[in-house]
Amino acid sequence: MLQIKEKIFIFMAILLGIGLLLNTSYAQRKSVKILGLTIEGNKTTDAKIIKLTSGLAEGQEVTGDMIQEAIKRLWS
Repeated sequence: MLQIKEKIFIFMAILLGIGLLLNTSYAQRKSVKILGLTIEGNKTTDAKIIKLTSGLAEGQEVTGDMIQEAIKRLWS
């Protein structure tokens, strides 16, 4: 039977391995394609205005930076 320290070490090694795999797959995907945009919860502004303000459109290839900029535009 494994000692507690050995179990903890194995658990941490597995977590580290999973983290490295996830990090690698995320780094390889630099952009994504927007398949659809749905605006929900808006009470005072029309959904079309929100889409136009964000600068994002269906079918567009976007990066993480572009999404962050869209969020900034919506909050300003």
